[in-house]
Amino acid sequence: MPPAAQDTEPGWRADPTRRHDYRWWTGVDWSDQVGDRGVVTVDRGPLPRVAGLDLQAVQRRRRRFATVAVGVAAILGVTGVAWTVSRRGPADGLGVHVVDPDPATSLAEQ
Repeated sequence: MPPAAQDTEPGWRADPTRRHDYRWWTGVDWSDQVGDRGVVTVDRGPLPRVAGLDLQAVQRRRRRFATVAVGVAAILGVTGVAWTVSRRGPADGLGVHVVDPDPATSLAEQ
């Protein structure tokens, strides 16, 4: 059985088989890496079964997190570009210059 239904982070947990002090939880299932009194070894016995863990839910949660992270990064990027462009004037190094089509008219109006 997994450490807890909501605990999908990898790490050392109490060995569910009780053959060792600790066993490495990969975030999805148990590994053969075990620890006894600070010494890490490989357990040659059968791996503990993961019962009741919805692997599809774990995968969906990870995909959702990645999608949200990419969305937030995109929004921040677009906001940063918009802010930068709004802070610059028309001839502020962006290569865009406002040109009066008839310079004689401009001089006469001044």
